[in-house]
Amino acid sequence: MRFKFTSPPTELLGISPLEFRFWSYVELGPNGCWLWTGTIIPSGYGILRQLPRRRDQPQIRWLAHRFAWEVLRGRLPRGMDVHHLCSVKRCVNPDHLEPLSKADHIRTWNHEGSKTHCPQGHPYDLLNTRWSEQGERVCRVCRICARKRHYDWRDRQPKKKKQSGYKLKLTPEQRQQRADQMRKNRLVNNPGMH
Repeated sequence: MRFKFTSPPTELLGISPLEFRFWSYVELGPNGCWLWTGTIIPSGYGILRQLPRRRDQPQIRWLAHRFAWEVLRGRLPRGMDVHHLCSVKRCVNPDHLEPLSKADHIRTWNHEGSKTHCPQGHPYDLLNTRWSEQGERVCRVCRICARKRHYDWRDRQPKKKKQSGYKLKLTPEQRQQRADQMRKNRLVNNPGMH
């Protein structure tokens, strides 16, 4: 069942237009989940956009489950992640969400049977794990090795000679003829100047 209204009675409901838009994208799902039906980013999470009032202002993007937590439960402390207890990334039900530190969030994933090591065997721990913009774990050791392989490959490539401009190789006689020709052209084009 999807919450739909014909026009946003935000003043009557006591909610902001952004909250109204948020609720228009929420659908009741199985197991008590509130499923996000709006835009889904590649990592599987829902995203809510707040359009700017003027063109010179930036667009603000919220992860839907974080927005739900902040609207219904209050502000999240800095550095905290929101963990899905139901393991459904589209779920925005605050009863299925739990604020955790990054370290606790990683440990929770590991207890749920996700990978503890990268494909090369390096551990996904706090020192060796970096988070990509897509929200995926990246092994720092593997990234360093990949960069080293790239730089080694680049250094083995034959060096290209730098060409600095267009140069004519002229004999002294040709240079003299060219200078005389340029002098002659100057006198023809500018007759008042000697």
